[in-house]
Amino acid sequence: MNIHTHDSQRGAAMITLILFFLSVSVIVLVGIATPIANQIRNGADFMQSKQGYVAADALNEEALYRLNSGRTLPAQLVLSFSGATSTAAITDVGNAKQVIAEGIAGAFNRVSRSVFSQDQGVSINYGLQVGNGGVTMSGSSSIVGNVYSNGNITATGSCSITGSAVAAVATTQVADQENFATGAPAVNTTFGTANASQDFGQSFIVSTSTAVAEASLYIRKVGSPANTTVKIMNNNAGSPGSTVLASGTLSASSVSTTYGWVDVAFATNPSLTPGTTYWLVIDNGANNTSSYYVMGTTNTNSYTSGLLRLGRVGSTWSTPNSSHDAFFKIFVGGVSVISGVSVGGSGGDVRAFTVNNTTASGVIYCQAGTGNNKSCNTTQSTPSPLSFPVSDSNIQAWKDEATALGVRNSSLTLGGSTSTTTAGMKIVGNLDIGSSADLTLTGPLYVTGDLTISGSAKLRLASSYGASSEFIVVDGKVNIGASGAIQGSGNSNSYVLIATTSQCGGLTTCASNVPAVAVSGSAGAVVLVSPYGRVDFTGSAGAKAVISYGMSLSGSTSLNYESGLADIDFTSGPSGSWSVDSWREITQ
Repeated sequence: MNIHTHDSQRGAAMITLILFFLSVSVIVLVGIATPIANQIRNGADFMQSKQGYVAADALNEEALYRLNSGRTLPAQLVLSFSGATSTAAITDVGNAKQVIAEGIAGAFNRVSRSVFSQDQGVSINYGLQVGNGGVTMSGSSSIVGNVYSNGNITATGSCSITGSAVAAVATTQVADQENFATGAPAVNTTFGTANASQDFGQSFIVSTSTAVAEASLYIRKVGSPANTTVKIMNNNAGSPGSTVLASGTLSASSVSTTYGWVDVAFATNPSLTPGTTYWLVIDNGANNTSSYYVMGTTNTNSYTSGLLRLGRVGSTWSTPNSSHDAFFKIFVGGVSVISGVSVGGSGGDVRAFTVNNTTASGVIYCQAGTGNNKSCNTTQSTPSPLSFPVSDSNIQAWKDEATALGVRNSSLTLGGSTSTTTAGMKIVGNLDIGSSADLTLTGPLYVTGDLTISGSAKLRLASSYGASSEFIVVDGKVNIGASGAIQGSGNSNSYVLIATTSQCGGLTTCASNVPAVAVSGSAGAVVLVSPYGRVDFTGSAGAKAVISYGMSLSGSTSLNYESGLADIDFTSGPSGSWSVDSWREITQ
C-alpha cells in the first residue's frame, strides 16, 4: 500500500514537471514569435505607407513637369497605382505654386508639400519649337533634342531627330475671329481687383466647326500677378455659363507692363458650332489690388458679334459699357502630319494625327499612317498647340529696355580686324559685323534694320556676364554666315538670344522668298527666335535652339539643344523655368 502511494506521488511529480516544461516552451515560443509577427506586420505597414508617400511625391513631380513643359496645371491632380491613390491640390501663393499631395494606401496616408517659383530668365524646353509653318528637313540634317511643332514635320533624305517629335493641331495663319489692335487702346479694362470685376469675359461666335486651338489677348499687367486660366465657356442668358469647353494657362511671365499680344494654347480642342455664342473668359480665382491684369479694349463696338462682361465665374456679371469690346483673337486648328524622319536614338516618341514613312524607337501615337516601322497607337489624341516661351509682350519689353539705355541714329558697321565693345542701346539702322571684326556686348541691343554677321567675325558677351545671357531684338532680317560667330561670356550657361520680328518666309513672302533668319555657318552659343518668319539652315550650319514660325534645314545642319537652355538667365525680361523652393513631407 505504501509502495503504491509512493509511485502515485512520483507519477504526479513527473506530470507536473512535464506541464512546467510545456508552459515554459509555450512562453518561449510566444516570446520569439510575437516580435517576428510584429516585424512582419510593421514591414507590411511600412510598405503600404511607402506606397502612399511615393504616390504623393509623384504628383509633385507631375506638377513641376507640367509647369516646365508649358502644359496646363489644373487645380487638382489625381493618380492611382499599386493600390495607392494620391490627390494633389494646387494653389497660387503669390507668384509661386503650392502643391499639397496626399497619398493613401490601405489605412495609411502620407502628405507632401512643394512650392515652385519661376526663375528670372526664359525657359526653352525644346531644341526646336515651331508654329504652324512647320518643319522641313532634307539631306542629312538632324536635331539633337526634342521637336514640338504646331504644324507638320516632313523630311526627305536621311534626316533624324534624337528626342521626341510632336506635330500638334496646327493653328491657321488667319484667326477665325479677331478684334485687332496695336499701340495704346482706347479703354483700359482692369479686372481682378474686386469681386464685382474679378473675372473678364468677351463673347464671340465662330464661322467654322474646325477645332479651336488657341486664343490671343491684347493685355498688360500691373505689379506681379499670378498665372491665371483662360477658358472657353458656354453662353447662359447673355453671360458666361457653367460649362468649360476648353482651358489654357495665361503665363504671367509672358505678359509685360506694356500692351502686347499674348497667346494661350488650349489643352483640349473642341469643335464649336458656327453662329452660336461662346465666351472667352479670364478666370482669376482671386483678387489683388496691387497685382492684376488690364485688357486692351475698344470703345466703338468694333467687334459686332459679341460684348464685354465683368464679374465672377459662377456668380453675377455686368456690362461696363455696351460699346466696349476686348482686343482678342480665336484660332482654329487642322490636321498635323509627320513624315519621312527617323526619331529617337534610345526612346523618342512620335505624336501627330497622321504619321507616314517614319522610323521611331519609341511609340508612334497617331490616328492614321502608313509605311512606319510600327503601327499607330491610337490611345492618345492629337496634341494641342504649344505657345511660344517668348511673347510679343516680352519682345516689346526688351525693345523698351534697350532703347532706355541710349539711341544711335545711324547704322553700325564693323569690318577688318576691328575689336570694340558696345554698351546696350537702340540702333536705328543696320548692324553689320564682317571680315574678322570682334564685337563685345555689355548690354542689350535693339536693331531697327538688319543684323548681318559674316566672314570670321565674332559677336560675344563680356566676361562679366558670367552664367547670365543677353538678348538682341531685330526688326529686320538676320543673316549669320560666320562659323562660331556668336559666343557667350565664356561660361557654358551663357548664350545670346536673337529675336526678330520679320515676317519673311512666314506670314509674308519677301523678295526671292528670303527667310527672316538665314544661317549658313555654325552660329555658336545662340538661341534664335522668329515668331512670324521662317528660319533657314543650310550647309553645316547649327545653333543651340530655335523658336520660329517655320523652319527649313538642309545639308548637314545640326541643331544641338543644351540642357542649360531650360533656364536662360537674364537680368530682366520674362521669367524662366520653374524651380523648387521647398519640397518635404508634412503632417496634417
